[in-house]
Amino acid sequence: MAEIERVKDDGLSSVADVSPDGKIVALQRWQTASDAGAWFVSWPDGRRTLVDGDKTAVFGSFSADGKWFAYARPEATTTKYEVRVVSVSNPSASRFVAMGVSPVWSADGQELVFGEDSRIWAARRVGEGFAKPRLVYDGRFLTGGQIVETHPDGRLLLAVPRPQPSVREIRVIPNWLAKVTAGWK
Repeated sequence: MAEIERVKDDGLSSVADVSPDGKIVALQRWQTASDAGAWFVSWPDGRRTLVDGDKTAVFGSFSADGKWFAYARPEATTTKYEVRVVSVSNPSASRFVAMGVSPVWSADGQELVFGEDSRIWAARRVGEGFAKPRLVYDGRFLTGGQIVETHPDGRLLLAVPRPQPSVREIRVIPNWLAKVTAGWK
């Protein structure tokens, strides 16, 4: 039986994602101490690397090929967030994708899906960068935490609506990828 290893220390941490090969755990730390932000913790040596050198990075996810990590961080001059991407092999240099929160990758790693202003957007990966984001869904959904998730077969996208007094639901958006990529082909 495998032994459970402790990969985080004191402070409030949560797992943002695990790399597809299982060798890196992305932790997000929720405190103002010197180790807040998103961190890569290598398995099994426990080596820690701060993502983007930024202590405010949150809500990250690995691409399907494990080469890229997308996350959100506060924009410097407003209360909005930026979606950014780093190479897992060089997490100190980030690329801006768009304004938004809670980025997740499509199953094939070609689209990055994220929320912004009660809308869900997708940006297609083009080489080392991204095309202009396209609208996937326009509706009210939660603005904090992981707000969208893609199904492994790429057909479904899940969005959690904003709470309403008597409504509890999760919206399933079928064929979202076909709708978005139709304009890219």
